[in-house]
Amino acid sequence: AGILKHFRRDLPIRINTNGLANLIHQRDVTPELKGRIDTVSISLNAPTKEEYMDVTRPQFENAYEGMLDFAKECGKVIPDVKFTVVDVLTEEQIEASRRLAESLGIQLRVRPFV
Repeated sequence: AGILKHFRRDLPIRINTNGLANLIHQRDVTPELKGRIDTVSISLNAPTKEEYMDVTRPQFENAYEGMLDFAKECGKVIPDVKFTVVDVLTEEQIEASRRLAESLGIQLRVRPFV
């Protein structure tokens, strides 16, 4: 019994996540996603650890690093991995987020604030 018990393989499956699953489950869950998930969209929220911690206020001291590690691991087993940020960030923050994403080989999607 993994984190994904039921899924329909005839539909494309996307997970929107904060990227903290490995920290929450205290193990690498990404192998369980292989062949089951088509896209993972991870909320990057901010380009630096300080900004990320301020915006998200996570329960884990190593949340920023854990989120980045989760993204890297997802990239090994999932065909489409994206980071997202909201368009309320400054142009400088968006560009820094883009550079960070590119350095990890991950696309950045800037989504509108709704």
